[in-house]
Amino acid sequence: DWGPRISPTGIYKPVRLEAWNTARIQYSSVQTVKLTPDQAQMEASIRFESLEDGKTYIIHIGDNDIAIVSTKGENIVDIPFTIENPILWWPNGSGDAHLYETEIILKQGKIIIDRKKIKYGVRTIKLIQKPDAIGTSFYFEVNGEPLFMQGANYIPQDVFLPRVTDDQYRTLLTAAREANMNMIRVWGGGVYEKDIFYDLCDSLGLLVWQDFMFACSMYPGHDAFVTTVKEEVKEQVRRLRSHPSLAIWCGNNELEDAWHNWGWQKQYGLNASDSTEIWNNYLKLFYGVIPNIVQRESPHIDYTPTSPLGNWGTSKDYNHNTMHYWGVWHGRESFDAFEKSVGRFMSEYGMQSYPDLSTIKTFSAPEDWHLDSEVMKNRQKSYIGNAEILKHVMEHFHEPQSFEEFVSLSQESQALALKKAIRAHKNSNGHCMGTLFWQLNDCWPGPSWSIIDYYGKRKKAYAVVKEEFGRGLD
Repeated sequence: DWGPRISPTGIYKPVRLEAWNTARIQYSSVQTVKLTPDQAQMEASIRFESLEDGKTYIIHIGDNDIAIVSTKGENIVDIPFTIENPILWWPNGSGDAHLYETEIILKQGKIIIDRKKIKYGVRTIKLIQKPDAIGTSFYFEVNGEPLFMQGANYIPQDVFLPRVTDDQYRTLLTAAREANMNMIRVWGGGVYEKDIFYDLCDSLGLLVWQDFMFACSMYPGHDAFVTTVKEEVKEQVRRLRSHPSLAIWCGNNELEDAWHNWGWQKQYGLNASDSTEIWNNYLKLFYGVIPNIVQRESPHIDYTPTSPLGNWGTSKDYNHNTMHYWGVWHGRESFDAFEKSVGRFMSEYGMQSYPDLSTIKTFSAPEDWHLDSEVMKNRQKSYIGNAEILKHVMEHFHEPQSFEEFVSLSQESQALALKKAIRAHKNSNGHCMGTLFWQLNDCWPGPSWSIIDYYGKRKKAYAVVKEEFGRGLD
């Protein structure tokens, strides 16, 4: 409901051919196991592949040399080490995002077979999800301190993925940091992002809520499909687990909420047998296959099966876990509803606006500048989009006298909505411990919930978000 339907096809990342003839390092990671005031207990995990059994290799990391007699295929070596008086990695707003760098070297005798450099941060992060006096908590402790998370949902920056440049990643994520964000949610309907995205989040102090790429649909559970899921999850977890920015693995976007509340069973004519099979397949993937891989490959990062864990139409759910609040927009409620609809961790909510007229000019002519034009209808992908924007503009401001004024007031309206929502979340006296609005960016030029448009132009809501995120908790 914010972009065109264009299915990805083909290989879009660089391809290379690697040759090796004895052994190679497959994956390496460094994790913080335990922190004390004066010491960090760390663990380096190295997976290397050998072509033969019984070969002796040396793995060098820091001051450690570990001798390993190989088996053919994958070999796993976990090496504990300590850092005295460590400099901790902190999210934006809580301290410096300090990074260490080390090199892992694989040797056979004195001959270096393979080597890889790795950056890592010394930090612990834990999801606190347990019953309390209110209901069920959902918040993060970083280095033993509970932190309020504030940020946005991130989508791919272009419908044609190869067009996104490194500078665009840098510019967008720097803007997120400058807006006082400390967390970005990588939405499960997009892609597992390129390494530069996570490297930048590491250096900028932006924690990453990482969805696995399953969204707004139910998935099969037959062996062929599950096999591909296992490979996908294993590959991505191994690739990303060392990043100090990585805060949580999330199984999917909105699947449980949709299954229980969106009426799919009636819409698609599912009988009891169909429904049982589909739900059991869901449980198999998101409560079995995926968390088992996460626990084995990334035991220091917590997992949640889905976001949200509650439904915005159910009042008791605001006391438990995560919430996607869409009473404003899909529920057609007023902005005042933000102030009374506060969950424990708000992982989606938002309000649409149009981009600046300079952006609109890139896809339209002056004769298209009215809401009934075919161009504007085509760019608006939400089923209630333009009417809902206009309703809120007229409620909080006045009837626009021109298309240009409508565009400007749509951004004022969005800014007001986010201000009310963020302020309510941060003023909840600890009831809410996270606010991630929908959405940070766009994949094409058009109306959407973004605060930064496709060309990187900041809407009026950006300044409001920056100000509200810069405030302390009341």
